[in-house]
Amino acid sequence: MRFQLLGPLEVVDDDRPLPVNGSKQRAALGFLLLHVNSVVATSTLLKALWPVEMPTTGRKMLQNAVSGLRQLLSPSGYDSDSTVLLTHAPGYLLRAPSDSVDLNRFHDKVNDGRKKLADGDWLQAASTLRDALALWRGPVLADLVELGIDWPVLTTVRNARLAAIEDYVEAEFACGRYGEVMHELETWVEAEPLRERLCGQLMRALYHNGRQADALGVYRRLRTRMIDGLGLDPGRELQELEQAILNQELVIEPSRPVPAESRRPVEVTPLPTRPRQEPSGQIAELKWVSVVVVMTRFGQDVRDAGPEHVDAELQHVAATIREETEQLGGIIGGTIGPLWLALFGPLRCREDDASRAVRAALAIRDRLLHPTGRTSTLTTAVAVATGDALVRRHQSDAGEPPMVTGAVLDRCLRLLNRIPDNEVRVCAETRSASETEIAYATAESHDEGSPAVTVLPRQSHAPSTAPFVGRDRELGMLLGALNQVDTRSRPHLVTVLGEPGIGKSRLIAEFHSAMSARARFVTGRCSRFGTPGTLAALADCVRSYAGISDVDSAERANRKLTETVTDLTGDGARSEWLLSHLRGLLGLGTDAEVSRDSFPAWRQFLDAASGEEPLVLVIEDLHLGEDLLLDFIDHLTGNTGLFPILVVVTARTELLDRRPTWAGGKAGATTITLDPLSDEDITRLLAILHDGRSTGRALRSCLSHIGGNPLFAGAFARILPENAVVEAAGHGPPVPQLVHRTVASRLDSLPTATKAVLVDAAVIRSGIRAEGVSAVGGQAEDEVSGALEHLERHGLLTRVRTREPGVTTYEFRHKLIRDIAYLTIPQAVRADKHQRAATWVEVQPGRDALLLEYHRSKSVTATVVPVQREAELIPSARVGS
Repeated sequence: MRFQLLGPLEVVDDDRPLPVNGSKQRAALGFLLLHVNSVVATSTLLKALWPVEMPTTGRKMLQNAVSGLRQLLSPSGYDSDSTVLLTHAPGYLLRAPSDSVDLNRFHDKVNDGRKKLADGDWLQAASTLRDALALWRGPVLADLVELGIDWPVLTTVRNARLAAIEDYVEAEFACGRYGEVMHELETWVEAEPLRERLCGQLMRALYHNGRQADALGVYRRLRTRMIDGLGLDPGRELQELEQAILNQELVIEPSRPVPAESRRPVEVTPLPTRPRQEPSGQIAELKWVSVVVVMTRFGQDVRDAGPEHVDAELQHVAATIREETEQLGGIIGGTIGPLWLALFGPLRCREDDASRAVRAALAIRDRLLHPTGRTSTLTTAVAVATGDALVRRHQSDAGEPPMVTGAVLDRCLRLLNRIPDNEVRVCAETRSASETEIAYATAESHDEGSPAVTVLPRQSHAPSTAPFVGRDRELGMLLGALNQVDTRSRPHLVTVLGEPGIGKSRLIAEFHSAMSARARFVTGRCSRFGTPGTLAALADCVRSYAGISDVDSAERANRKLTETVTDLTGDGARSEWLLSHLRGLLGLGTDAEVSRDSFPAWRQFLDAASGEEPLVLVIEDLHLGEDLLLDFIDHLTGNTGLFPILVVVTARTELLDRRPTWAGGKAGATTITLDPLSDEDITRLLAILHDGRSTGRALRSCLSHIGGNPLFAGAFARILPENAVVEAAGHGPPVPQLVHRTVASRLDSLPTATKAVLVDAAVIRSGIRAEGVSAVGGQAEDEVSGALEHLERHGLLTRVRTREPGVTTYEFRHKLIRDIAYLTIPQAVRADKHQRAATWVEVQPGRDALLLEYHRSKSVTATVVPVQREAELIPSARVGS
């Protein structure tokens, strides 16, 4: 299937044009094709169809148009290689092979031609650019333009054609063919009389063909139009060309192609490039990391032991530390003698790095203390410390481990010196950052007043006690989905998407509380800690239904499973068949492998479980799930059988990066995207959580940093001062560590180049444009533009309207993202980036206002609140199993 935009809109399949009926359907298709393979928000599409005033039925009309387009593009259903129109939050995604759209082929040919032009291959450049221009059958989307469509992107496409024409003319000139293109030039200049580069090319062509007077006439006509219409003279380059023609100084010979940087009508002097502070290929960032230091000592005199024995022990230690560290997402930082260093967070920060570090420390200690099948001759001490560090790493994230420096390493080593044999200690910062997942109990020993530590069971998740605010519409959608499942007895999938802390689990808890009397709820959660088993979350659901707990022995668990399956299906071959597959899923036997071959058995178990009452299957954090789990959920909810099961999954938007077509086009599927709460809802939530112990002004000061996130609201409420310290001049509220870790983790999930653009944008702070970010960081402007669009799609930036045509400006979605991104820049680098930003602002229109805003906002930076004072009273914590 081919799409033609360079002229009237046409859709061709096997050389047969397909009818696209209705003006709105044609307009919707045209706009989606202009953004093919990119998500287009519903609001953007509605604005494109009705730029002035949308009718009350506009959204329904758009849905009808999309439905018609789906029938046109995929009449026989979805195929991975076919063109398909998908519903993709927050709008629609038209997926098609890039070369099926003539506009994309045009761009590819133009880029190829320009490369040949720059390389001096003028004949091939002219041929390639000529082929690109031959793709045009008329004005872009000419039929839609006749109906009144005038999207800004159409102007961009028209300008791209004109730029290609100018490059083609330069290639022809370089070949000495001035006369061959003169007629075309006259036609193009007549259509674009104010295009200075085209006019200059026509003047050169006329002069080279002995028509000096006509060449000067072109200049006089252009100058008259510009003075009368714009009050401007032609640019310096054109003025110099006129003088050269008047003085007959223009050399009549094949001219060399114009350099890429001089192809714009208006020359812009590039900002001076300053040397970077870091060596080429390296990145330096300030990060919050957790450090694990393991010290091993031989428990007996090994002077008489052979070197093979010592080496075998040390090899075992190295393998143990590496396996346990990497399983929990850490990296090995190196070793010096009996000291081993493991790092959590230097490459990619996670909000639970401290918990991961403590779990790794416990696992390392336990494995070295009780080795399987051998006698231990070693004693072990493990220290865990958390704090700020300067991380230097290679840009490719490959090869050598990152270099980590900072007081956190010294603190960890000091802590290690006070640890008895075979114990684990953590610093106060680590304890504060991991208390939600590590249970701290008072120790019987009085050694430095240190408490003992135990790890909570993997499935222990405390119920949410936060108030339920601002999610009534989303709760109603879940209730409606369950009613539909109960009425129609058909499976239905609900995907709840949102950023960390936005309230996905809280919404599920409220749904469970409201409907537990009407349906059976079973819940599983995809583990962050690399739990063995690709379907651990589904296994949790089966255990939940069968009443199997973590403390049950394998024999008891097997008995409970057998009783449950027998109650559902009775004795017989079917029961044994189901049990064989379910035992494999739960790790209770080896009768069946965990594979796609077991999908029918698992589905039939859930089918039987929903026989007496509707079944609600909840899978949380699906973005962490393995592909096999995602495939099974797709298989389960894509089945058209009659069984009332509602599958509710929660996930971050990374799920759509892995599976762009997740639930797309499925009849029994709903996607709920949790947007940030309104300021009114957050204010009400803060007032409830803080119980009226602070002023309204102090509460309101947190709003811009909370960004509508309920988790952040709770964290700010806990540290909100009774006296309005936040009202101190020039300072915003302190940022809790939980909030800082969560946002930093989200930023680290971005591609390296995209995150670098976000950090450079944080230096500019307001009125972010690709040109400015490019000036700050030195990246190519087109790469920056793509990264800014990526950041907008992921909810980190928002696009703002400006009065300048063709200029795209962004702002941070909320100040917290901006401040935490800024805090990753080392002090040594900040000054250079600020100098670049100030230099760029200096040359912008309205520079005085921009400079005032830039210097005002530069001095306001969030501070991260230290750990609670109670934690500071405890210098370390002892960890026990």
